[in-house]
Amino acid sequence: MFGDPGDNGPFGSPFGTIAAGSGTLSTGFGQSGTVMTVHTPITLPGGDWRLIDNETNASISNTPGSAGNYFILEIGSGATIAPGNGNDLIADVGGGATIDAGNGNMVITAGGTDNVITAGTGNDAFVLGAPTPPSEHEGHNQGSVPITADTLTLGNGRNVVGFGGSGNTVYDGTGTDVVFGAGGGNDTFALNAGGGKLTIGGFSLTNGDVLDLSQILPGVTDSSLSSYVTLTSHAHHHHVVDTVLTISNGGVTDKVTLLNSGSITLSSLENSLHL
Repeated sequence: MFGDPGDNGPFGSPFGTIAAGSGTLSTGFGQSGTVMTVHTPITLPGGDWRLIDNETNASISNTPGSAGNYFILEIGSGATIAPGNGNDLIADVGGGATIDAGNGNMVITAGGTDNVITAGTGNDAFVLGAPTPPSEHEGHNQGSVPITADTLTLGNGRNVVGFGGSGNTVYDGTGTDVVFGAGGGNDTFALNAGGGKLTIGGFSLTNGDVLDLSQILPGVTDSSLSSYVTLTSHAHHHHVVDTVLTISNGGVTDKVTLLNSGSITLSSLENSLHL
């Protein structure tokens, strides 16, 4: 699949052939690299390593007290991946993964369905399922994509998220987050009690999408909602209109921008809010 053990594979490293139910761990470049076959549970050493794994329900973690920069490709389903606090590139194609991203700067792609991902405090990029690339017409030209039902807990850095499918749940952090490709429907966005900024492309009032305000507005009811939430419209090029929600409770403020949503009123949004 990836060549013979002595061949130079992707990223200049000799990955070798993956046998069913095992992984290949490599380091170094060219013929000077090391290659070994590993089986779950897999403990990654400190340093720069590349792992390609093809096991079901694999357990992948780093050595306690060490830090590494890892490229991890997980082909099997049901993996648990905890790479620590390095700067990592993780691609899971089997689905059903549980990924604890750590506090480094991460790029994570997750295919399949029912992935659970927790981000750290770094600046991260996530691609879940098969998202539609962002455009000025976000949310209006979404194709038919499979349900992914992923759960993503964002950290407090800067995060960029691409969605595919529907039924996804995002727990927002206190940083600056951008989510695109949310047009599949039935997605839930839970705002952080500590404030933050969230931009969503593809949010719709008619396809089951929900803004969960229960953390920042505990105990608030519909009748008093207008005391905490204000909506403004922002028009930009080609007559595209965004709606910006400012949610304030005491000294905490969450700001949510719904890209290309048109001008939305609080009364029309109430059915898409969870308190």
